[in-house]
Amino acid sequence: MSEILAIPQNLTQVKIEVYPGSTVAIELLLDSQIDETLLFRPTLDDWLLDNGQVICIPSNMSPPYLYIHKGSKLNQKIKFSIPFLLQPKQKIVSWLRFPGIQEEAIPIELEIVSPTSEKDKERVFEVPLEVTLPFTVLEGNSLWNTPDKTTAAIFGLMSGLMDLDKIPSRWLAAELFVVLCQKGEEYAQTESGRKLLDRLKLTRFYQNGVTAFASAQIPNWISDSIKSTSAILSGQSLLHIWQEWLLNIAPEDVKLNDKKGEFSLPAFLGEKFVYKLGGNADRWFGGILLGLAHISPAIAKKLQYMASTDRNSAGRLESDRATEATKSLVAGLPGLDTTPVRWLVLELLLLVCQQGDRYARTQAGSQLLTQLQRTDFFQNGVLAFASAEFPRWTVISQQAASAYHTYVAVEKGEGNLLYLGEQWLWSLLPTELKLSQAKDRITISNAAADNFVESVGMNAERWFSCVVLGLGLISPRIAALCQAIASSKNITSPLSKSAEQTILNDVFQEAGSLQR
Repeated sequence: MSEILAIPQNLTQVKIEVYPGSTVAIELLLDSQIDETLLFRPTLDDWLLDNGQVICIPSNMSPPYLYIHKGSKLNQKIKFSIPFLLQPKQKIVSWLRFPGIQEEAIPIELEIVSPTSEKDKERVFEVPLEVTLPFTVLEGNSLWNTPDKTTAAIFGLMSGLMDLDKIPSRWLAAELFVVLCQKGEEYAQTESGRKLLDRLKLTRFYQNGVTAFASAQIPNWISDSIKSTSAILSGQSLLHIWQEWLLNIAPEDVKLNDKKGEFSLPAFLGEKFVYKLGGNADRWFGGILLGLAHISPAIAKKLQYMASTDRNSAGRLESDRATEATKSLVAGLPGLDTTPVRWLVLELLLLVCQQGDRYARTQAGSQLLTQLQRTDFFQNGVLAFASAEFPRWTVISQQAASAYHTYVAVEKGEGNLLYLGEQWLWSLLPTELKLSQAKDRITISNAAADNFVESVGMNAERWFSCVVLGLGLISPRIAALCQAIASSKNITSPLSKSAEQTILNDVFQEAGSLQR
């Protein structure tokens, strides 16, 4: 049995009552006023329950696609069934979107009511919905509601996590190389950075690295990667997009309007920098080394040691070391094209979270966390993490990564991308140079990662706390954002005071500093 529901003109949303097990058929009555001929295929988001849980309801679209042009009037039907598990008085909401055509979405809210008979469970609710493209504006207000900040954060995080399986690790690796090299070039303009670089250039370690970079054509590899990323992301970077998500969950009542630009990460200018350096392997390797030294005191200490220990070996290149390093690069880089960025992001994320967790155990970190927990910003983030099942994603990702590394790297016991990069760097050392410090790994081990993930578990609040505190120690803009949020609640943030004593320049394309 079908029931046709009359939908009012100039609606702001679709809101109907349905029965568990019933079917909803939304018939779009399209009227295109767009000059272009477009491929039209709307999408329906996953559904959000009133308790914050997200559920997936499969839908069928008939016809799957439409070609629309100005003046065309076409029909398209979206059909889906209401799950029996939903209980009366529950409400679920989704958004009907028109990708590539219209940014605004049409909210669809369904209220579950008790069926009066068994036939009600088989009822089909037909909803005619007139849609004129592009959407118009009445009295200065959009006819269509857009998701609130919290809901947008949930769906943004869900979408972002899914995208990590589609993006190759090569894109992020190239971005990190460029950002590190940019910061290294800046560091080389300082007296301490220039002296360190001059001393390193006299070592066989440095010459081995430059030779490997040139032989494996690393500058060209970085250039090609950045061009591909820039073309697909319209000149932005992955780091910029991901950090913007965090900045965007700050509530409107936080007074950042006068300084909004200070909290917006600049667009990624990798192409200009890559063009500037060209194929100069010496500048690329030297810039990346100085960038690493600038953000990591452990790496800086090792580089200082090598610069002093190997200083009398100028001009003595170890061809075997350079050849092996080149072979490693040539053999390893193609793997980044097929390895989803999910695994590299996981490693970086665990490093950040580990630092944030340690900071939370200090007096300053504990005070800051207590202040942030009272804010809408923190609650928005925790709700987004919980609704998008971020803890589950992290636990499953680490378990899968650990199992894979155990399977393919039984003898070494290690297989993380960051760890392999670290070991490649130290493989450039001369044969007779005994650097015991090189055995002290900087990246997080598989065992430590497993223990940390197990200790945090499915606690969305703790995961968000670790991420925010960790990023606050790395990024001055995130630290400033936390301070502004705390100040909006008339609470003084201790992060800024601590940061003044413990932070150096950061690598996320910003002026500021990175904690050492």
